[in-house]
Amino acid sequence: MQKLSKNLTLIIPIVIIFIITISFSINLYKLSNEEDKYSIHLKSPVNINNISDGNINQLTKKIWQTAQSERPQFINKFMNTWHNVSGWEYNFISNNEAIDYLKLKFPELNFTRIAKEQEILAYDLFRYSKIYYEGGLYADSNVEKADEFETSMNRLSECSVIVGIEADFRHNSSRKAEMARDLQLCQWSLYAAPKHPMLKYVTHRITQRLRYRLMRSDSISSEEVMELTGPGIWTDAVKEYLKLVVGVDIEKQMKCGRSYKYKDICMLNSNGFARTAPHSCEYEVKEDNFVLSYHYFWSSWKDSNKGKNLKRPKQLRIA
Repeated sequence: MQKLSKNLTLIIPIVIIFIITISFSINLYKLSNEEDKYSIHLKSPVNINNISDGNINQLTKKIWQTAQSERPQFINKFMNTWHNVSGWEYNFISNNEAIDYLKLKFPELNFTRIAKEQEILAYDLFRYSKIYYEGGLYADSNVEKADEFETSMNRLSECSVIVGIEADFRHNSSRKAEMARDLQLCQWSLYAAPKHPMLKYVTHRITQRLRYRLMRSDSISSEEVMELTGPGIWTDAVKEYLKLVVGVDIEKQMKCGRSYKYKDICMLNSNGFARTAPHSCEYEVKEDNFVLSYHYFWSSWKDSNKGKNLKRPKQLRIA
């Protein structure tokens, strides 16, 4: 009897590991198959400057924004730059509407608590989910459209997903503490075709993380936002997806200052979405620059800034 008990003790963990491995393989197979319809069948990743002007009708020309009802005038000016982009449909969703939307999409999450403790978690999840289901471009309220937006998007029309580098401090140890990740992707703006599996993967990762965090009774702090829904987990999820489906480790493959295209996923250097931030690299390739927007750090969501009358950001391009 004791021998049988010992054997069971050894067998049960092995069976559990086997089941988990099979489940993971099935999910990966599903992701790979779903991704195939977006693939342009490249044999290997290529530099993005090899993209020719594509069929601009392939783009999902929708713009999505959400914002608090009471906001400074300079925020309205940023938002106004997106209102009349030729050929693009502009959609504004109020914060309350965003919460209502999330309650329907993710009934397993307690958005009453989320909105009370750290409402930015809800608005982060909203952008990933809305772009997954509807497609198009999401831009935070403190993001200004660049003059080159239309030209750059036409050049990127073969991309089903467009994401941008926020910062690359892989070789700059003195600045690593400034970001959640050494190589960090920004999520204040992103673009995707509807129902793209990468956004599905990201959304699933984030809802899992939120569900586990909500099992704890202690209040969620603003310091946790980066890892729950913000650029920390966003960066991790995109990197994981590229490893699983494309077979690329961008930490090893990407060179600072370059833009890349992995199958149908385009990753822009910091000029794409983070042009107002200090450049991370010693050099950049002019042909790799696709300028879509300007971002102005405001950080109204942080606990230290809540309730404050925040000042207008410096170095604005608009009057």
